[in-house]
Amino acid sequence: MTGEDFLIVILPTADVEDPDIWVVREGEMAEGRLSDLAEDEISPGNRPCVVLAPASCSAYYRVKRQGLEPLQEISVARINAQEKAIAPVQAAACLAEDGRLMVATIDAALLNEGLLRLEQFGLSISAVVPMGAVLKCAEADVCRSNISGHITLHAHEYSCADEPGLVAALFKGAEIRPVVADELSAALVDLARVPVPNFLDGQASRKPKTPWLSESNWHWIKRLSVLAAGLFLLSTATYWAKLAWSTADEDQQALALAQSVDPAITDVSQAEAAVASALARKGVERTKPAMLVAIVWQAVKSSDNLALTEMSLDETGLLKATLAAPDTDSINAALRSIERSGYRITAKSRSDQSGAILADITVKAP
Repeated sequence: MTGEDFLIVILPTADVEDPDIWVVREGEMAEGRLSDLAEDEISPGNRPCVVLAPASCSAYYRVKRQGLEPLQEISVARINAQEKAIAPVQAAACLAEDGRLMVATIDAALLNEGLLRLEQFGLSISAVVPMGAVLKCAEADVCRSNISGHITLHAHEYSCADEPGLVAALFKGAEIRPVVADELSAALVDLARVPVPNFLDGQASRKPKTPWLSESNWHWIKRLSVLAAGLFLLSTATYWAKLAWSTADEDQQALALAQSVDPAITDVSQAEAAVASALARKGVERTKPAMLVAIVWQAVKSSDNLALTEMSLDETGLLKATLAAPDTDSINAALRSIERSGYRITAKSRSDQSGAILADITVKAP
């Protein structure tokens, strides 16, 4: 059930400020108060705690086996105990060393309330056992134990609280011997080694409930908040840096194209002004994007035989232009130049009255 070192405490049926506690270390037991223990002695994982349920709120008895598999025997015994109870109970069962079944029940509400009272002290509860199962009596033996004021009568097949009515009904005329301190201490120490019904069987150990927003958690929340804010600022700065680098790269491309036409141009603004001036001289409205206009303009200026007669941009970014040349070779060279820059282009050729070759083109950014 537990290791060699563990704590023992009584299940409280009322609010308690400083419960009695027994500390078992290497087979030796010492009694004291919970407030006497150091924090590391009761911290979860260091020293598990066994809770004794007083006979006043729990029942314990032994029954014969029914010839089933051990796990089936235990399940059937628990179900039978719950079905026979008048009020809702938590039932536990296990096999005794002599092969009989040990069965125990406890008021479910009292169990839960008592555990909640204990958890506020930070105890890690690993087992809840009936006080009546602590002592193992011989068949003809009846004894009386006193554990911190909780008196229990023990017989070979059952136990009960020291109530006059129960004593008269169950132990009428029997000789009742008191349990001496050494015998009781040995029985409590043996809780770690002998089978005993555990009301927490099938459940996880009850860990102490601690506020999630503890001082330690709050410290980490603040650190994580600072880290999150730092990551947000870093990602924002990276985004704007990439955007700036991308814009700068496009500006450099546009400037290089403009300088291939007019080496005197030194910046993008000057290039845009030159394009706008050239378009204005031809009666073409200046529209953006400037990069697309610069590509077409460079293609036109790359040939002395090629002229731009019309050009415009619509709101969708589609550029329309008319190129004029004395032969188709000059027009085709300009179109290939525009396509090599990554733009989609369509062209329709025709001729005017003078015999010049015209090409109505549309250019769309990729």
